[in-house]
Amino acid sequence: MNRDIQIQEEFEKLITREFPLLTPIQKWNQKMWHRDGELIISLIFLSKKMKFCLFNNPNIELDQRQRWSATIFSQNLEYHYEDTIDWEKIKKLIAKNLKEI
Repeated sequence: MNRDIQIQEEFEKLITREFPLLTPIQKWNQKMWHRDGELIISLIFLSKKMKFCLFNNPNIELDQRQRWSATIFSQNLEYHYEDTIDWEKIKKLIAKNLKEI
């Protein structure tokens, strides 16, 4: 199985299990997870790395800040494909983002 598909499935299992109130939507050609219309997180695959994008929380400082529109930005946790993903860290970041926005 393709590694991107495995990672996406693991990510969606985490969301479904730990954050059942999050709903997926397609936005900017990506699957993004939101709560009550507020974007929370997305997983983006690039050629050499992937990034977990946590939206609109200035209290989270991660690897890179990215502007998506005039009012939407994300802090991104980046992993190269050979890295081991720290799912517990991602779970804590999602919980922090949900608590603070």
